Amino acid sequence: MSAQTQLERILVALERATAAVAAGILAAMVALLAFGPVQAALGLGRPIQWLTELAEYGLLQLAFLGGALALRRGSHPALGTVVERLPARTRRMMSAAAHVATGTLGALLVVLGAGYVLSSYAVGGPLDTIALPKWPFYLCYPIGGALIVAFSAGHLARPPGGSEESP
Repeated sequence: MSAQTQLERILVALERATAAVAAGILAAMVALLAFGPVQAALGLGRPIQWLTELAEYGLLQLAFLGGALALRRGSHPALGTVVERLPARTRRMMSAAAHVATGTLGALLVVLGAGYVLSSYAVGGPLDTIALPKWPFYLCYPIGGALIVAFSAGHLARPPGGSEESP
């Protein structure tokens, strides 16, 4: 099996795992949004503000996972009309430059996000409305960045003549 095939298999597995996690977060958010008003109406002792805070953090997770998935699948916004009119060689060069830039930003997100997670862990402290630690909710920064790096690298590793979409 070639290195290219092995890399693609790894990226496909990573894509599927990311999609499964994103689907789980989305399902949890739907359950929270369905259950939250019921518990508030029954007076179970928690104000509904905790629901809003958890939903906001859930959306944050989905934004980073969904952005990485969009990059992998080529379903992100692009200037297709302009790019399609360029010669094939220029399109490939622009795509490679865009993936290098995107991967670099992903690496920056890993480094800065990891620092943010570590500082949040060191400071401690719960969320504002419910007794859960904040730092796990910030893991989406370095994880999302790592996914962006991996998926950008996957695009760069494709042989010439493969998909030419840009990030």
